[in-house]
Parts: sequence; C-alpha cells; structure tokens
Amino acid sequence: AVHALTRGDVGAAVGFNPLLVVMIPLLLLWWGDWVVRAWRGRGMRVPRLGGVWIWGFLALLIVYWVVRNLPFAAFLAP
Repeated sequence: AVHALTRGDVGAAVGFNPLLVVMIPLLLLWWGDWVVRAWRGRGMRVPRLGGVWIWGFLALLIVYWVVRNLPFAAFLAP
C-alpha cells in the first residue's frame, strides 16, 4: 500500500490495505503538529489516551487482521 501511495495510485493502495490509507493522513497531521510546535519552541503535546482508546484501537487492528482473511471480506484482502 505504501508503494502504491508513493506512485500516486490511491485506488491500488486502498485495495492493498484500506486501514493504512486511513491512518497515514492522521499520522501526518500528528507529525505536522509536532514539527510546528518544535519550530515555535514549544514542547510536544502528548495526548492522554485512556485505556479504552488504546484497547479499542488494538481490538480494531485485530478484528481487521482476522476479517480481511475471511471469505466474505475478500474486498479487504490484497
């Protein structure tokens, strides 16, 4: 998916890994916020994520990982 994105083929990237394509813009925004804050001399803003958010994200990753390998979710598989 990353290779397809670097080539500008968003459709193929979504075909390979839709979750990654959704997560990359969020990570870029977080990184951009860090760059701007560091340039202005401020410290990094560390979000306080509760256990519910961390476990929820972990559960999402595990469910995605399992579901994409099942026959009815062939559209998620590369």
